[in-house]
Amino acid sequence: MKLRAPSFWTDETPSWKARFFAPFSAVTLWGAHRRASRVPVELPVPVLCCGGISVGGSGKTPLALDMVARLKARGLNPHVLTRGYGGRLRALRHGIAVTADHSGRDVGDEALLHARLAPTWAGRKRLENAWRAVAAGADCLVLDDGFQDRGLHVDAALLTVDGATGLGNGRLLPAGPLRERAASALARAHAVVVTGRPAPGLLGKLAAMAPASLPFHQVRYEPLPGDVQALSRHSLIAFAGLARPEKFFETLTEAGLETVRTVAFADHHLYSWAELQVLSRLGRPVGTALVTTTKDAARLPPTFKDNVHVLRTELRWDAPTTPEKLLDGFLERAHQRLQGQQATQTTPEAPQARPASMEPLLTMTKP
Repeated sequence: MKLRAPSFWTDETPSWKARFFAPFSAVTLWGAHRRASRVPVELPVPVLCCGGISVGGSGKTPLALDMVARLKARGLNPHVLTRGYGGRLRALRHGIAVTADHSGRDVGDEALLHARLAPTWAGRKRLENAWRAVAAGADCLVLDDGFQDRGLHVDAALLTVDGATGLGNGRLLPAGPLRERAASALARAHAVVVTGRPAPGLLGKLAAMAPASLPFHQVRYEPLPGDVQALSRHSLIAFAGLARPEKFFETLTEAGLETVRTVAFADHHLYSWAELQVLSRLGRPVGTALVTTTKDAARLPPTFKDNVHVLRTELRWDAPTTPEKLLDGFLERAHQRLQGQQATQTTPEAPQARPASMEPLLTMTKP
């Protein structure tokens, strides 16, 4: 059973509940220090991480999907590493290649979304999966989450922050939503990506804790016009199993769609037969229709999915050139690191050629 994030996590000032759990946050802090002491392994390919400071939906997966699509457009062969949250296969303890035969119940919704776009590896052992991906022909890697996993060297870390909830009450788990101290995370990031409309004062609060040179960018999610037009003919029963399902419901309202009922589930929720039957009955009256998110659709059985509308969204940046500039910087840093690797490994007697996986980098990096 997956639990919803407690409401006191988003209180601007810590409540008595946060103060009660505060002593247990020492365990989270100890874990962060322990991970920080690890020596990261450098891979022979560029590694990009799309991660977050807090637990829950800050927009990591849509950002990672966008980066993968852009890397492919440059002629590269990115592979994705994801933990497989919500998946129940035993193999996720180590790692597996996600295939078309897997379901959301097997490997989680995020892994399935990535696998539609690029080769994807799911499992807890990110480093093992990274080596598998390199052996399978990856010439760059994109991590969906994994910002706190310090065992793998990353050439660029994009840190996502939800614009509405920000850092919540600013406390570490379980007293608050933070996986590590915000200042520590901001110090390691190469850029901060704020998803959605930022709450008043959020950008200033983040900037005060961040290095002066750290760039901040904003993205928003816009529904596809064709999907909105198709849904406008119905009264909608909306359901979603997300960290913040209300964001989806707000998107429907902002698009001018008529929502007569909303049903919220926990993040990565696996729908039971009984729940699907209830949803089916809700969407049965003439003129009504069920609608959900792409992530939820990945967890639905095919027989039920045929009767559900999916509202797809596309990611929009604050400036069209921003993501390409971020990728330019990422690939340049990776190129410099890999050149340094070669310099230390090459001897006059046995000169070492550049790995084949690095050949596209100079030609595919946009000016």
